[in-house]
Amino acid sequence: MKKIAILVLVLVSYTNSFAQDIHSFTGTFSGLTEDYYFEFKDNNNKMTVFNEIDNEVTVDLFDEEAIGKKFEITWKDITIELTDENGDPTGETQAGKHIVTMTEVPIKK
Repeated sequence: MKKIAILVLVLVSYTNSFAQDIHSFTGTFSGLTEDYYFEFKDNNNKMTVFNEIDNEVTVDLFDEEAIGKKFEITWKDITIELTDENGDPTGETQAGKHIVTMTEVPIKK
């Protein structure tokens, strides 16, 4: 019985830590940055840049028709390994954002 209680506790802890790593955002797609990151603007005109998008996301942000559309996004923090101009790792990292899911939100007129 103790093993089952410990397993349940571990699963609950894992689920809670996973849920804390996921964030939400709603914003209008502004387009791609010079580095081909995805830029969105929220209702307060604050810009947010996402570095990666999950392969499971079916929205094509490389299509110009996506610009100006509003999306509800779930995302998680990631660490990006930096490379030099030749594509070789520099050993440095930076924080980034990875889009996990996206859903288009109808814009109210």
